[in-house]
Amino acid sequence: MAPPSTRNLRAFRGASLGLVQATPSPRAIAIALYGARPKSRRGAGTADLAALPWLGFDESFGDLLQMRWMREHVPDARIVARFDSILLACHAVRAGLGVALLPCVLGDRDPGLARIRPTSC
Repeated sequence: MAPPSTRNLRAFRGASLGLVQATPSPRAIAIALYGARPKSRRGAGTADLAALPWLGFDESFGDLLQMRWMREHVPDARIVARFDSILLACHAVRAGLGVALLPCVLGDRDPGLARIRPTSC
């Protein structure tokens, strides 16, 4: 008798699997601007936003909704660090390194984060 791991695979003989990387529609994922809870400034105006320390994403995330929003609304933002992972950016915000546009599904569930700007900025 085959081990359990191979026994399950035999049922899928001939099955094929494909992975597709796609950019979700901007409305598919709600984003908001988050800061560390004790340092958050709820309701900061656009003029104030450029003065905040920003956490951004590296060039491979150039088409990410967050990066497009930043280029349009805070082109002079002082980016203090760039990340290649949204989860790492989330941890950096919680540590108080700066503010970042994060998916609400992550930011709202983290007790160490607070929204500075509303959903989808």
